[in-house]
Amino acid sequence: MACVSCGVDTKVGVLMCKRCLDGILDPLSITRRMQDPAADMRLHQVGSAVLRIGPVPSSEMEFGEGVEPAIRLRSLMERGEQGQLQTLVEEYLASAGVPLPVWGDERLPRRAFLWRMVEEVKSLELRSEIWARASVRMGNLHSLLVLAATDLPVDESWQSSFIKEYSGVALSLYSRAKEYRPLWKVAQSNQAMLYAWIGRTEDALRILEDIRPYRVDKETVSFAIKRAIILCEAGRDKECGEELSQIPEELMDAHMRKIKTQLEGKR
Repeated sequence: MACVSCGVDTKVGVLMCKRCLDGILDPLSITRRMQDPAADMRLHQVGSAVLRIGPVPSSEMEFGEGVEPAIRLRSLMERGEQGQLQTLVEEYLASAGVPLPVWGDERLPRRAFLWRMVEEVKSLELRSEIWARASVRMGNLHSLLVLAATDLPVDESWQSSFIKEYSGVALSLYSRAKEYRPLWKVAQSNQAMLYAWIGRTEDALRILEDIRPYRVDKETVSFAIKRAIILCEAGRDKECGEELSQIPEELMDAHMRKIKTQLEGKR
C-alpha cells in the first residue's frame, strides 16, 4: 500500500505514513467534524472593523479590539487578566459544543481557532471552579482525539505515541477538578470513558462503580449509562442488561435507548 498523502510505501492497511501524520497542524481534523455556520471566518486575526460615519481626520475604517474570541484571547493574555480569560475559554468551549460529560459520539465544529486556543491556554495553572470546568472540556477534546486515533488505519508507532501523549494530557486536565466534588465525579466518568477507549476496560468499570451511588437519580444516571456502554462495547451483554435494569424509565436518554436497541438486535 501507499500513503494517500505523499505516496510512500506503507504496510498493509496503513493509509498514511508517520511523516505526513506528524505534519498535521490541527489534530482535531482527525475527529468527526460538522460544518459550522458560526465558524471563525471573520477578521479575527486582525481586529474588529469600525466604520466611521462623518468627516474624520483619520481613515474611514480602522481595526480595534472587539468581541471576536481570538482578539479577546490575545488581549487578555497580554494584559494578564485571568478572571476574564477563564470565562472566555469556558464559554467559548461550551458554545463550540465541547461538553462536560464526554460520550464519544460528539461532533466538533470546524473552527481553526478552537485547537489554537486550547494550545495557548491549557498549560495555565489557575485555581477556580470555572477554570476547572474549562479544563475538563479541554480534557474531553484530548480524549476525543484519542478515540479518533484508535480507529485510524495509520502507522502503528505514530498511533501508540499519539494515544499515550494525548491520554496523559487529558488525565492531567481532568485532575484540576479534584477540589470541586460534583465536577470531579464528571471528570472521573470522562476518565473512565478514556480508559475504555484505550483498552483499560476493568479500570474504567471500577471508576464508574466507585462514583455510582446505590440508587440512580437524575444527577448520577450518566455514570450508570456510561458503565452500560462500556459493558456493551466489551460484549458483556448480560451485565449490561443488569446495569440498564437499575435505571428508572423516566431517566432514559438517547444513549440508553441506543444501547437497548443494540442488545435487542443481538437476540
